[in-house]
Amino acid sequence: MKWVEKAVGTKQDLLGYLTSICEQFGTESLTVEGHPVELPDGEIEFKIKFEEEEEGGKLSIKASWVNWGYEEPDDEEEDTEE
Repeated sequence: MKWVEKAVGTKQDLLGYLTSICEQFGTESLTVEGHPVELPDGEIEFKIKFEEEEEGGKLSIKASWVNWGYEEPDDEEEDTEE
């Protein structure tokens, strides 16, 4: 599933937003569209990306991890007729 929150504001608004996110990470209370973000205790890959072009710029911060033991749900229903 994907959840996204968007906002528009000033540089100061962005700094306040990032500070709030960091505090929520620390207290394990971060949510996105009401869905809790549960970070694993294991390995997390994180990176920051910056792009600047004539039209504008983009800054992305990304964290990703693998849920070991997760299995895709079986989309095929088993035939239960006897």
